[in-house]
Parts: sequence; C-alpha cells; structure tokens
Amino acid sequence: MGYYKVDIKPTSSIIGRITSVTLFGAFCYAISYLYGADVLVDSVLKGDSESFAVSNLFHGDELITFDNNTGVIRGVDHCMINRETGASTKWSYDEIWLDGDYHFYIYSTIFDFADIEKLTELVLKFGLGAKRSVGKGQFKLLGIDEVDHIGNQVDSPNGYMVISDYIPNKDDSTIGIYTARVYRGATGGVEKAPIALINAGAKFIGKLPAKVVGRLEYDELTNTYTCGRALVVPILV
Repeated sequence: MGYYKVDIKPTSSIIGRITSVTLFGAFCYAISYLYGADVLVDSVLKGDSESFAVSNLFHGDELITFDNNTGVIRGVDHCMINRETGASTKWSYDEIWLDGDYHFYIYSTIFDFADIEKLTELVLKFGLGAKRSVGKGQFKLLGIDEVDHIGNQVDSPNGYMVISDYIPNKDDSTIGIYTARVYRGATGGVEKAPIALINAGAKFIGKLPAKVVGRLEYDELTNTYTCGRALVVPILV
C-alpha cells in the first residue's frame, strides 16, 4: 500500500480529455464491480483523502500533464438517416491519436499491489474516455511498479505541485501559480452542476500537507462525486 506507477500504451484513438477525474471515475466503477458498492462508498468515497487517489496521465517519463496537443487530432464526421422520414442527422467529434507511452500514479492506503493490478486491468478492459463501446479509449498495460515517491526527491521543499485536477479544502494554501477551468461532467446523460477545478501542474507555496490534498465534490443532480483529490510532489519554489 502506497504509491503505484502504471505504464500504458494507447492502442486506439481517444475521445476527449483523460484527466485524473476520468481515471478516478473509471477506477470507482472497477472498485464497485470487483469489491462491491459498500467498499466503494464507505472506504473510498467517504474515506479519507489518502484511501484512493490518482494523478493525471503523463507522456513518457516526464511529469508533464497530458493534453490534446500531445497527439494528432482528426475531425470525424458522422451521418445517420431516419428510415421512416428520410431525414438525416449529422454530427462530428475529434478523435485524438496519441503517440508513445504514458503513465499515471495511484496512491492508496486500502488497496495493495494485487488489488491495484486487478483494478487497472479491468479499467483498461472497459476503456477510457468517451465512445468506449465502439472501441475508442483502448490502452495496453505495460507494467505496474510500487514506488517510494513521485519525481525527484527535494531537500527542504518549501512548496508542492499537484499532479491531479484539484478542488481545495478551505484551509489549503492559495499562494501559488495555477490555472482553473469550469468542469461539467455527465452521468447517464444527465449533466452535473458546474464546478471549478484547478488544473494539474499548479504550484503552491507552503508546507506539504499530505501525500494527497483536496476533496471530492458531491453532485445532487446525479448522486455522484467529482474527484478533486490531488497527488502532490514536493518542490522548491
């Protein structure tokens, strides 16, 4: 139990961004599937922040947050004909073809290596992102390693960097350099209420509070949670 580094390789295009929010949701489904809803709710969703948290997806061996500029974007047009009326409906979306290998980190105080391996294999089997049912978002598992820390070790750090999308607690440091976005996910076709997420890569001045900072945000419209728990890396600011 601790840090795990998961190395993966894309085998298909993806639709949309894959961030810690996406990964956390995928793992929640896998946890419920393998261990039951009670474990998911009581140990993960209502557990402390270090019970289970994931980072964003990173390219190669660097802690540089994956974004849509990492791959090749191709617009795909679709058309559907209504056989009864003869009317056509057109829509399009962007497929992203990723290049190279990727990795992300997991931190957990309740799941051991064998658990993480089972969960990851199931997550990748189901796929990541949108249009999984038609073969998008497929990745091959290259390996999982239990690691002592993330990134380079720093003597006497005076700050920290979050490597996941982040929803701060009221007592968390607000002194730093960061960007944010408005996120509005959807579950079962129902949109969640919009919330503000601080983007991964944000840097803050202050004592490293824990291995995981931030919190989950409950959404009453869908009875689900959005993950704002963020893994942190100590840094010199």
